[in-house]
Amino acid sequence: MHADGRSGSAPAPDLAASPQDDMVLNVALAAAMANDAHPAEQKGSKAFTGDAMDVALWEFAANAGVTPDSIHQRFRLIAKLPFTSERKRMTAFVEDGIWQKQVVFSKGAPEYLLDLCTQEQWQGEAIPLTPHRRAQILREVEQLSDQGEKVIALATKILSDGIDQEHTEDRSRLTAEERELTFLALIGMIDPPRLEVRAAIVAAHRAGIRTIVVSGDHPHTALAIARRIGMTQNQLVISGSELRKLTDPELSLRLRDCSVFARIDPEDKLRVARVLQQSGHILAMTGDGVNDAPALKTADVGIAMGSGTDIAKETADMVLTDDNLNTILQAVRQGRVLTANVAKAVTFLFTTNLSEVITLFIVAIASATHALHSVDELVLPLTTPQILWINLITDAAPAIALALAPASQNVMEGREAESSRKMLTASSLGQLAVATLLMVAVTLALYVHAVDAGATVGYQRSVTLTALIFSQAFYAIAVQTGRESLLTYFRTLSWLHGAILVSVGLHIAMLLIPAARGGLGLAPLDRQGWIECSLAPVIVLLGSQLQKFFVDRNWRNPDSPPVPLAATEDALWGAR
Repeated sequence: MHADGRSGSAPAPDLAASPQDDMVLNVALAAAMANDAHPAEQKGSKAFTGDAMDVALWEFAANAGVTPDSIHQRFRLIAKLPFTSERKRMTAFVEDGIWQKQVVFSKGAPEYLLDLCTQEQWQGEAIPLTPHRRAQILREVEQLSDQGEKVIALATKILSDGIDQEHTEDRSRLTAEERELTFLALIGMIDPPRLEVRAAIVAAHRAGIRTIVVSGDHPHTALAIARRIGMTQNQLVISGSELRKLTDPELSLRLRDCSVFARIDPEDKLRVARVLQQSGHILAMTGDGVNDAPALKTADVGIAMGSGTDIAKETADMVLTDDNLNTILQAVRQGRVLTANVAKAVTFLFTTNLSEVITLFIVAIASATHALHSVDELVLPLTTPQILWINLITDAAPAIALALAPASQNVMEGREAESSRKMLTASSLGQLAVATLLMVAVTLALYVHAVDAGATVGYQRSVTLTALIFSQAFYAIAVQTGRESLLTYFRTLSWLHGAILVSVGLHIAMLLIPAARGGLGLAPLDRQGWIECSLAPVIVLLGSQLQKFFVDRNWRNPDSPPVPLAATEDALWGAR
């Protein structure tokens, strides 16, 4: 408590003292009366329930000797004006049963409540609150806020004209009585960040997630906490009054560098969320209060705290039951793994099927051209049953293995994190094009070689089919490793190795079984044919590695700057 120009803990007050005479009593009573917390119904670790700040104030009052029973015995509540983001204060109007007077107790943001005060209590007396003293109190607020404390001011007033019963619902009359208050004290409270928060902020940054604090606290408090948890290293903070002077384009520019917003109203919070979305960011927001509901609904992902209000939980897309930032990161990680796996399966299936289409298309064009100049018929390299066999073999096991693959080691870091947020990237499209061209080139080369050697149609098709199946099956390894080298992951892909072995093994077994082979119109391969078909996947994999090294040289660099997200008590999270 900070009162009478001093700081320290409050001694036990004299509950029979006059509200004008005992400063400690007035401070304790103001903390308890202008309060929405209430005694816990069940005995447990906490004596009070409600908003964390209100609970802390009640505990302060209780430690000073003010109890709920003593309050109820002495005071009768006449009316109460609740705290709102616009008013920045809460006021209780009570009747003192001992002194037979009506008293006002108010708490609120210091810079707002001081504007309503004309006096201050100093060493037991009410003296004028001078501009010099007002400025001194505000400097004390800034000093406390710089230490990360949430500071509230307490004030009181004895009503000269009592409030009649008929005026207890008259807000204009009640608001008029919030004038000419007597400043009592400043109370500083600190809610230390959890130990895991700083590490979570660092992990979010490495994952390309930017965190923005949008808080109702004093600018110095919000900035101090943000710097303490590593959310920002600069001194930039935008208050609600400053924000309201900015146009949307100006706010968008300021959002590039500023990550701390303070003394923010719900409307301001909603505006920040919308400007971020208009700038192309994907926005997630955390919140726990009724005032957070509009922004939670507007965000791409609204995340309500498990300890929050029912309205916040009902509005949000998901509820964070443990109130832990790391849980959000784990959810992001699982989402990125899922997106990356789906992208890998799509890339694999698109590449393999495209290579078949292009191969057949080229041969069909060549056949049509050949038919115009020769009576000899040039047959297609694959029949419909053989194409279906390829799809059955390569679209099943390898594709399923890719879709169910575990996360890569750096899915939450650097460029890997950035690419995992997109189904298809420039890098994957480049890999897709190179692999498709290599499969087509190798397959056509073996087919033309078999035709030139005078091989039977069955042998030509066996070579073509085997080259395609081998190339496609082993290409799954290149897809799974992404930007990384094959050697990096080779020992950890046992699940994918099994899928490849199943595909290749089934095809080899089919070629070795005369009945199965004959059913598809194929001929057995000789030793040279097996060797040539075995070299096909080697060429495809080697080409994919060269493409990674020469075309996408940045695959080695995990330290790309984060893409702004946004999130919030208020935190906004976002990503492109």
